[in-house]
Amino acid sequence: MRLLDDGPGRIARARALQTAITTGTVSGLKVLDAYDEACASLVDGTHRAKLIQQTDPSAEVRAAARQAAGQLHAATLALTLDPEIYQALSALDTDDPIARHYLDRVLRDMRRNG
Repeated sequence: MRLLDDGPGRIARARALQTAITTGTVSGLKVLDAYDEACASLVDGTHRAKLIQQTDPSAEVRAAARQAAGQLHAATLALTLDPEIYQALSALDTDDPIARHYLDRVLRDMRRNG
């Protein structure tokens, strides 16, 4: 099923962005952009897989969707709980009030999650 096929690609892209952040390949607000892109892709993929898991009439497809959702969720947790990502994000300094607001919320959520 097409909606499930893009899960591994989403995970690979998120891991590449995670590596870019932790190795310093991206800098400045591009760090926040990369983090946001990775999270959005993984969460979107998880939601798509969960929708299929709950609605597809085929038990085989539902099982595949359950597995895909689990893998995407695990990748999301790995990203959002990564201390190196937190360090890179907390080092950002911006005068842009919108970026600052978003960054503050991301950092708050990361602290809350551990």
